[in-house]
Amino acid sequence: MSNHNNTRLRPRDAAAIVERGLASRRASERRFKFFGRLAIGIALAFLVILFCVHFFKGIPGFFQYYVTLEVQLDRGRLDPAGDLSVQSLYDGDARGVIREALYETVGASGRSQKRAAGKIVSVGAEQRLRKAVLAILIFLAPANLSPLLLMMMSTPSCGVYLARDTAGRTAHR
Repeated sequence: MSNHNNTRLRPRDAAAIVERGLASRRASERRFKFFGRLAIGIALAFLVILFCVHFFKGIPGFFQYYVTLEVQLDRGRLDPAGDLSVQSLYDGDARGVIREALYETVGASGRSQKRAAGKIVSVGAEQRLRKAVLAILIFLAPANLSPLLLMMMSTPSCGVYLARDTAGRTAHR
């Protein structure tokens, strides 16, 4: 039924065959351990790089700088409807007024210089200007509002704080 060859391996030959197999198995095990350690090392290196990048990009977020500009309060541009309403102030060109004051202050003339100067101003600068104008309105509200506001709006300038964080977070429109 079965065809057995009665040739048996001697123990020495069997040990040599097993030893050769064990040597290649040990070599593949060493390679496997090496590549596993290499992969873990690469992953840890990328993790350290990731943490460092986030840390160094996040540090400037803890700092904020302020610039004070003299801004011309042009009623025609800030209040296009002329009714001194909040909606009219939002419809006005507060951004343009701020940028003109900035360009004049830093002396920006070309397009690239204006673009670089425009990055100084934060997104909230327009809102700060509107709040300053609204504060003037509220301050003058008890008296006859329109003539006093006209007088106030025709004054040469008003100091407004413009903020920008150092991380470079500004909106470019």
